[in-house]
Amino acid sequence: MPAPYRLILCPTDLSAAGDDAVDVAFALAQPGATVHLLHVCEPGYLASPFDLTPIVATPPTPEALASLERKVTAHLKRLMPEESLARNVRHQAHVVHDVNPAGVINRLAQELKAEVIVMGTHGRTGLGRLVMGSVATDLLKTSKLPVILARNGRR
Repeated sequence: MPAPYRLILCPTDLSAAGDDAVDVAFALAQPGATVHLLHVCEPGYLASPFDLTPIVATPPTPEALASLERKVTAHLKRLMPEESLARNVRHQAHVVHDVNPAGVINRLAQELKAEVIVMGTHGRTGLGRLVMGSVATDLLKTSKLPVILARNGRR
């Protein structure tokens, strides 16, 4: 197991794999460390029926954005393991609205001076990966930091 870290960035899409990555991040945190939990809210897209070109759906109202941020922040706070308090491991939740999750993750990691990125991956291949994309793959290609992946909701 790698040496414990003092500053960890843990992006999550709020899926089972993302939630399991949070457990891994807290397990890798040394006493007194901080785990930064991040969720990037991407705008909703529709596909043109003519050529499947992505079209941004109607932008949400400020009230809807605020409600979404409250729900996401509450979800992120529920993920913090109780035993981390005894080890004095702190967390901070970040909710960002952007179309480029990998870019946001890299930028925040740099701003925070994170030592490692811990995130979940769904392990999609083929058409699933083509349609859904892969933020994990993008990070593995672009991050200057180590990236630790938790796959398919497996702890």
